[in-house]
Order: sequence, then structure tokens, then C-alpha cells
Amino acid sequence: MNKSEPVSKPAKDEGGQWDKQPELRRYFVAAIPTEAVQIHTNELKQELGREYDCQPVWNSPPHVTLLPPFERSPDHISRLEHWLPDVIGTLPKFTLQFKGLGAFPKHVLYVGVMRSPVLMRLQNELDLAFEECEAPYEYSQRPDKRNTYPGFVPHMTLARCRAKRKGDKNPFDSIWAEIRDRPFEATSPIEKITLLEYINRQWKVYGEYPLA
Repeated sequence: MNKSEPVSKPAKDEGGQWDKQPELRRYFVAAIPTEAVQIHTNELKQELGREYDCQPVWNSPPHVTLLPPFERSPDHISRLEHWLPDVIGTLPKFTLQFKGLGAFPKHVLYVGVMRSPVLMRLQNELDLAFEECEAPYEYSQRPDKRNTYPGFVPHMTLARCRAKRKGDKNPFDSIWAEIRDRPFEATSPIEKITLLEYINRQWKVYGEYPLA
């Protein structure tokens, strides 16, 4: 740019304030199991971190993701708070059944979650409502990654595997070969759905919404 050219500035609104994009924060929607299941899960995470070259996920409570992370302005989250209870309040309480371990090659290790008609309906209803009410949201900086995986794969993340330095071998294959047949069984009643917000590198509970 020529030094004589003026530097462009954002326009002022009628009140004389510079028009700027609002601060964005990250949120996601999940089903969080009972404390007993969380303790059982965290014990397995501790063992994986101790025995294997992987990174247990500690920045959120053990959970089953229903809507993956998305970005919104805190000033406009009220729109989601309006429709989210309406959708959840029409669906019945249910039980999550956890069975065995699974993986998304070559990065994520997780506890498997059995599909059930109520769970699949809940996720589908949330996904459809999000598409209708939130996807066109004007302040999203990145597209919502709704189609990252082919279909909804219910799971509870344990740890991530990655090479520590460039050129190192990813430890996923060796870890997965050792733990893939390990048993894990638990059940948890789910009576509410949770909205979490990312604050200071941790996912914190923002709101809880009861099922019918």
C-alpha cells in the first residue's frame, strides 16, 4: 500500500462507537453420566496416562457429545437458550449404556456407547434444531463441523494420541493393539442435558436442561 493512502477504519455506528465483531466463545451440548461412571472413567484415563504414551482428556467432565463445539457471542447465546429447553423438554429420560473401548484412528481413544432409539432421536432432534436456529448465525467464525464423521457415533473420549515431535512415530497403533479388547461396562441414567462453555482452557457447565 502506498504510504500516502489512508488506512481504512471500521465505520462508526450512530452512537459514535466503532463497529466491531463481538467476542466469541465456544460451547457444546452433552449428556454427562453419573458421578460413579465419571470416577470409573477417570480411573481408566489415569491408567492410560500412566502406562501409555497418550494424553488423557482432562479439560472436561466425562461426557457424550450431542452437538460438537461451536462458537457464539455470549451476548447472543440467549437464542440457543430459548430453543434448547423446548427441544429437550419434549424427550424422555433414558439410560446410557457404556460397553467396550473404541477409537477414531489414528488419534482418539474412547469408551463405546450403545445406540438406543431415545439417544439417537435426541441427537437427531438437536441436530435438526441447530440447523434451523443456529447454523446461519452471523457471528460464526468457522463452519460448524457437523459432518466430520459419517453419522452420529456416540462415545466418551478418554485420550488422544499424537507424535510428540515432528518425525516421531504416532503411538496410536501400539496402544490400540494393547487395549482394544479391554472390557468396560457401565450404565447411567440421563435426566438432563448440559450446555458447556470453554473458559480458561476448561469446559465448564453453563446450563442444565431437564428431559421430560
